[in-house]
Parts: sequence; structure tokens; C-alpha cells
Amino acid sequence: MGNNILFDLSDVKKLRITYRIIGNFVGCLSALPRQDQLLGLPLQLTNEEVNLLVSKKLARVVKYDELNHPINYENAEQRKKIHKQSYLEQAIVFREERKKQILSVADKIIEGKRKKKGGETIFDKQSAVNEELEKIAEMTEDAMMVQIFTSRPLLANFLPFHYYFHYLLF
Repeated sequence: MGNNILFDLSDVKKLRITYRIIGNFVGCLSALPRQDQLLGLPLQLTNEEVNLLVSKKLARVVKYDELNHPINYENAEQRKKIHKQSYLEQAIVFREERKKQILSVADKIIEGKRKKKGGETIFDKQSAVNEELEKIAEMTEDAMMVQIFTSRPLLANFLPFHYYFHYLLF
């Protein structure tokens, strides 16, 4: 057998709580992606753990043969669509967060502008904030966070076959 992995959190909880099979987390945490002390989904199981689950008819091992071939056109287009939608949503959130930051320091911005212009110039708070808001650069696509799936996002289109790529189903 090869890699035996679980992506679904509810399956992992059931496995650990009900059947007391622990496995080993092998994924990175989205909040701390550059460290390797704490890991997250997916959960990898040893061959012995899988054999026990299968022999007790608590799980079955399936193969997704499509994962061994290049992605088909429909799935590639679906992935691109998901990627683009994620980027657009993140760009909106980025702009809103930047707007909140600017509004929270608006008084400091006005004070800095006064010092820069000689101290006597009167600035309208709203126009100063609007000026700063216009300076917000668009978020580039290379700055976006990439979603790490913790469930089976595109596997609904695949037909299961047995024993090659291993994926546990409960």
C-alpha cells in the first residue's frame, strides 16, 4: 500500500475518538505555514492502521486513477474558476482591511500632513483619508493566499478504483 490519507476533519475526529486510531498529521497549518512543529490535515495512516480498519469493515480503500494522469479540461477550468474567485474575494478583503487601517490612524495622517506642509495648513479629515485611500495599490495575484483543501473538492468527478492511490472513505 502507499499513502493512506484522510482529508475530512469529521472522519479524523471519528477515527480518533471512536476507534482510537491516531495517525500522523502531515499537512501545514494555514496560520503557520512556514513551521513544521505543529501539523494539520491531511492525516496519514500507517498500513497497519488501514488494514485494521478494512478488516473490521470500518473503512474501505479506494484508488482514484485520474490522479495519476494530467488534469482534464473541465477540472482545470473549474480549478481556474475557483482560483480567480478566491483572488477576487481576497482583493476585496485586502482593500477593506487597508481602509480600516487608514481610518484607525487618520488623525496621525492629518498630523503628519500638517507637519509636512508647515503646520498652519488645515486639512479636512475626509479629504485626507480619501487621498490615502486612492493610494491603495491593487493586490497582485502572486500575493494572494492559496487555499489548501481539507476536504475532497474535486474528487466527486472521479471514479473510484481499488489499491493504487489510497484514500480512506468512512
